[in-house]
Amino acid sequence: MTEQQSVDQELANEVAKISSLMGPWAVRVASTLRLPDHIAAGTTKVSELAQLTGSDPDVLGRLLRYLSVLGVFREEAPGEYQVTELGEFFRDDHPMKLRRFLDQNGFGAKLDAVTARLEQGVRTGRTVYEDVFGRRFWEDQDDYPDPELSFNTLMADHTRWFGPDIRDSFDWGAHKLIVDVGGGTGAGTLLHELLTHFPGMRGILVEDPRETATSAAGSLGPIGDRCTLVRQSLFEPMPQGGDVYVLTNILRNWNQQDAIRILRRCAEAAGPDGDVLVLERILSAEDQHQIHVADANLRILLLLGGKERTLEEFREIGRAAGLDLTATTPTGYSHMYLIRYSAAGRGHQA
Repeated sequence: MTEQQSVDQELANEVAKISSLMGPWAVRVASTLRLPDHIAAGTTKVSELAQLTGSDPDVLGRLLRYLSVLGVFREEAPGEYQVTELGEFFRDDHPMKLRRFLDQNGFGAKLDAVTARLEQGVRTGRTVYEDVFGRRFWEDQDDYPDPELSFNTLMADHTRWFGPDIRDSFDWGAHKLIVDVGGGTGAGTLLHELLTHFPGMRGILVEDPRETATSAAGSLGPIGDRCTLVRQSLFEPMPQGGDVYVLTNILRNWNQQDAIRILRRCAEAAGPDGDVLVLERILSAEDQHQIHVADANLRILLLLGGKERTLEEFREIGRAAGLDLTATTPTGYSHMYLIRYSAAGRGHQA
């Protein structure tokens, strides 16, 4: 084989990885059957895994062999597999909870069905969710037999994963009243993290029942006596008196004008002395490691018609809402930033 042929072969392998649908679906089947969990628990032979999962032994063996090529499993002996370091990410007890996003018995299946309409989204520039399922995204989020695989539970797991990083990225303890805007989507998880860590803090959880599959009532457990639940549209005037108004992965769900409307409501309630904190990823053309952010930028359009934003776009929507973007702080979690807004003219812009 010539040097050029060797280079071409390597490129062909890379093309296969990014163009073949077999890899993504193989990972989803393994996650749905919970193969990494079963193997880690000691069931390592194909014949035993087939019996445990109700699968065809021959085809299951082919699946495991393919996934071993991708590095998810490692064949220790003929017909016997172990989970690799990469495969650990697909175990149910992994903190990222990735397996639940891939399980075809839950929200993951709907996410995949919408992704198949990417061409339609690119052509029209709008959400395709209603075209696929006959109902808008939020109207369709209450039909999961297993609540552990519902959208809201997955979002709560996601917030719980980066919660400690958020807690350590800002001087929350200097504030007495935190207003979590739209936090019901994550079952109040961030507010739960903050109120648990800061016993002198009180919270208000603003939840739009039309935009949240399940109510956050009671989700705060023993700290519920320090938290008030307010059910209202995010486009209505916000509760007054908060020191900080927090939006975690909320603005990304909305188009430009709606994001501005929500920010403006927060600015009105915060007044000249309060702050508005937005916790979201920031798109960067210079960062070549943002594949998951670029992925989310397409998915959020297909699901809700929203978008991920660059720093300049965050600055623009803040300015339109009467706010100056005064600081951005990386949280240590996957390109997630704490974006701080203050009343226009109050502080130095970042």
